[in-house]
Amino acid sequence: MKNTWSLLPIILSIISLFLEQQTQQTVPLLIIINLLDVSVVLLLILETVRGFKTAPYKTIYARNNFFALAFTAGFILLFLYAKINFIRYRFLPAELEPSLSAVILKNTFLVLKVLTRFRKLHGLLESISLKPAQTILLSFLLVILAGSLLLMMPFTAEGESGLSFLDALFTSTSAVCVTGLIVVDTATAFSFWGQLIIVILIQIGGLGIMILSYFSFFLIRRGISRDEKLIAAYMLSQDDMQSIQQQVKMIILTTFGLEFAGALLLYLFVPGIAGSHGGRIFGAVFHGVSAFCNAGFALFSDSLESFTGSLALNLIIVCLIIAGGLSFSVHSNLGRILIDKLRGKPARERLTVNSRTVLVVSGLLIAGGTIFFYGLEHNGVLRPLATGNQYLSAFFQSVTLRTAGFNTLPLGSLGAGTYLFMCFLMFIGGASGSTAGGIKVNSLAAIAAHFKAQLSESRSATLFRNTVSSANIMRAFTISAFGIFTVSAGTLLLMIFEKAPPMHILFEAVSAFGTVGLSAGITSSLSPPGKLVIICMMFLGRIGPLTVLAAAGRRRQNIDVEYPSAELSIG
Repeated sequence: MKNTWSLLPIILSIISLFLEQQTQQTVPLLIIINLLDVSVVLLLILETVRGFKTAPYKTIYARNNFFALAFTAGFILLFLYAKINFIRYRFLPAELEPSLSAVILKNTFLVLKVLTRFRKLHGLLESISLKPAQTILLSFLLVILAGSLLLMMPFTAEGESGLSFLDALFTSTSAVCVTGLIVVDTATAFSFWGQLIIVILIQIGGLGIMILSYFSFFLIRRGISRDEKLIAAYMLSQDDMQSIQQQVKMIILTTFGLEFAGALLLYLFVPGIAGSHGGRIFGAVFHGVSAFCNAGFALFSDSLESFTGSLALNLIIVCLIIAGGLSFSVHSNLGRILIDKLRGKPARERLTVNSRTVLVVSGLLIAGGTIFFYGLEHNGVLRPLATGNQYLSAFFQSVTLRTAGFNTLPLGSLGAGTYLFMCFLMFIGGASGSTAGGIKVNSLAAIAAHFKAQLSESRSATLFRNTVSSANIMRAFTISAFGIFTVSAGTLLLMIFEKAPPMHILFEAVSAFGTVGLSAGITSSLSPPGKLVIICMMFLGRIGPLTVLAAAGRRRQNIDVEYPSAELSIG
């Protein structure tokens, strides 16, 4: 109950921010906005008074919470000043416009409004630190909200003002969830600083805020607690917490190393990679990070369609996408084997079953995707291209469907069969523990092994002569069922809110859940309810079904109770 009351001011702040950004502000809407703002301030005052009243030693409490109390006082003063200015400018003649100081004050007020909730969330986050799923979920929410606020600032946009709250929230969610769906053109709507904020959000979302936090602890030589190791182990799907520190270091170094190599190759071999701001260096770094994190953001209005015939760009981006979608555990396994071979020593380990599964299934999906896409669109969107470029484009789209979101072909004129096939690949996604989304190739392999065992009437499912545990099979089915339910619900809601072909809506929903970022051309024209649906689907797809279910569930004491068995008619 206490956590619910802690979240209430946050919800009110977000609703107020959303309403303030509406272009048509009627009198009832203004009344609602001001009532919400007053409610947030009153809750903040009550929280402060209650803390001071319940403290046994007032002086010590005031000394220990000096900055929090000063922040509260400053926030209240700014709130009063902002409302006084609002009344002045609302009822003065139309020719008297707000001064620059009033505009700056408004933005400051918006930042402080949410920052005060961050302070509250800090305590809430500490109280649930033993629940990794909830910690991860809230950490992503905090980063998304912070990114939304930054993208609302005027200096991040090309125009005189930043994005509206809803568009900023959509863009921030898409970046942090490494999706790539956009409601405003990344190439033209943002300044250099806006594009820089987007690529930073992509990097944070691709690695995970907790992984970056722990790496910073290593840099300043600060140890991490058992609870922090538990959260990192949960994020990496690792059972051995003793090697977490080494795992985190390896992940960071591998990520930055591959992104640097990709950016360097793009800079050297793709002269036209420069975007609208920052030149070739920034363009190469931006696309290198976006490709490895499987984000799909590009600094060109047509994504990468102008590079359809560029062999260098296609191969570099493809390699980065595949590397990002393999998972960090596969990188670690392959890296140790490669190091032993380069040193001429006997291999200390072999490819694990997980690595073999990821590599084999990923390879089959890429090859099959290339063949099917070429076959379906040979006389369609591929027809104007030369033969070599047709195969190259089909291969690129097959890879990018693994949650990357780049496109070198116009997707608005594809056939219905192609859209449906692409939905299948987008729903599967990449590997568990990678920057990719979807239900993951690991789940697909476990489900396939289970069906194979059922058809052969075998007692156990196997992969590469190793038994797949029933727990893993159950997780795979749970993830798939959650994905099907989420996509179905999202598609139904979008069909209610949007006027678009059903296949395009399904494509958009699967793309959002799979954090792919490909669009059939309806994202930019979504209504506000439609944008909120896509935002929720991107978030659920990035966090993952198991994390969402674990965060929503409650722990029970382990009581060994055996209920009577029952027979069900199945089949």
